[in-house]
Amino acid sequence: MNNYTSQKSIGYDAKLSLLSIGERRIAVPQKEVVNVLLLQDAVPAKPPAVGQFEYHETIFPVYAFTAQFELLASTTSSQHYAILIVGDSGVRFSLCCDNVESLSVTTDMDWDRVPDCMRLTASPLESFLYYDNQLIIMTDAQSLWRWIEHAGKQHGA
Repeated sequence: MNNYTSQKSIGYDAKLSLLSIGERRIAVPQKEVVNVLLLQDAVPAKPPAVGQFEYHETIFPVYAFTAQFELLASTTSSQHYAILIVGDSGVRFSLCCDNVESLSVTTDMDWDRVPDCMRLTASPLESFLYYDNQLIIMTDAQSLWRWIEHAGKQHGA
């Protein structure tokens, strides 16, 4: 995503939730994150979900991924949190992560769009940024959900 696209889509005054999954850093618009919960409080769920939460009378299935975005059948020992995500289209789910922090978007951040020739089918990776000595990948709820559905079909779920 170039600066123009970045400014139009997330705005320079926006906040992002920065998730850590292994070595991977994933940025999600903070407006799509409704809560952060301890993963140990999740209850069992039907695969490919590794658990679920009930939040404000809504069920949020919990999904776990590797740093390479491979769907897992269980969480890793480093995953302690689940972020509850609600997308503009109404998708609701949770994603396991090792850590969550807030990141403010500033004008010195130079987001680059992932070239079409490098994108995998249903890939949630929209753009990337090298910032503070780390590669950060930008995505959103709808892109993550599309990937979860794709990965679930790959695993026969």
